[in-house]
Amino acid sequence: MRSLVCLASVIGHDYSIFLKFKGGKGIATSFGVVFALNWRVGVVMLGAWAFLFLLFKIASLASLTSMFFVPVFFYFWAGEYFLLAIIIFGLSLVRHRVNIERLVKGEEKPIKIFTKGTGKKDENRS
Repeated sequence: MRSLVCLASVIGHDYSIFLKFKGGKGIATSFGVVFALNWRVGVVMLGAWAFLFLLFKIASLASLTSMFFVPVFFYFWAGEYFLLAIIIFGLSLVRHRVNIERLVKGEEKPIKIFTKGTGKKDENRS
């Protein structure tokens, strides 16, 4: 039952009725679900995300890669949630296919952090 509630939560955020079934915060909800089910997997996921984001400055790359680790670590630490982890990872791939295409083409823009501002608005961001 817990797995179904967690899955419904992620799907509800991936395909929000309030956003006309577009957009959402599925990755963020997945982080919360993972922490709720097994804190060790959550720490690994958060650590992987932080490391990759600081290294590459690309949130989608960090998010998708950290989601890859979720089924791997659930397999070892909380096997009863392994199938749920596979489904959530699959949902993240489906919802971020446009980001994956941009990553493969090398067109995904890094997020500029820790830089001195010039006072000008960045044309690449809205």
